Amino acid sequence: MKLLFCLLAAPVAEWLGRFIPPFAKFARRCRMKVLHETNILEWRRQTALDAGVKLGRNVKLYSFYVWSEPPLLEIGDNTIVSGEVFFVTHDGGVYTDPMRRPELVGSYGRISIGADCFIGMRATILPDVQLGDRCIVAAGSVVSESFPSDSVIMGSPAKRVMSTSTYYMFRRNSPNTLYDAEYSFDRIWPEIAPPGWVAGKIGHLPIRAPRPAAPPSRANDGT
Repeated sequence: MKLLFCLLAAPVAEWLGRFIPPFAKFARRCRMKVLHETNILEWRRQTALDAGVKLGRNVKLYSFYVWSEPPLLEIGDNTIVSGEVFFVTHDGGVYTDPMRRPELVGSYGRISIGADCFIGMRATILPDVQLGDRCIVAAGSVVSESFPSDSVIMGSPAKRVMSTSTYYMFRRNSPNTLYDAEYSFDRIWPEIAPPGWVAGKIGHLPIRAPRPAAPPSRANDGT
């Protein structure tokens, strides 16, 4: 019912907003309500822009958490931000300094994400970090320093583990990488393939085995 009301009320409120400013704000709220229910990616994009984030074209935000100062964050064209990613633009540790000056406001840093990047689920990007174009951040990584373009980074703290071109080569030829015109990412996301479809395609594949343990060094084997 609320969605239907917003769909009907928004055009009228927009027209009235030309003459009565409060109606323009009401129309905006209605439009955002409709987006939230019908296109959550666009709703996050608009929310980020309203907060002051600098967004490039075709940025996909599967989450939007900025702590704090959203205007300090910029994200380049075609970048994908996965679920539960945190952008942290401040350092609260300074508030525990016993020698801090009484007029202390805080410590802040910009975050700049290049174009065509992917930020994996639950990654955390800390202040004063710049990622170049075509960077991939592995899930769960804590990024505390800047990295050049074409870097795949992972870990806590994150380290560069390979070039993006090498990563693409591995993934293109992996049996775990699926291709299907009906369920392609560009066509259906943020929806997903039917339950069981992916498991039916790769469920028979072996899970990656652990690496062999490194032999103990003679310096530590008691001899």
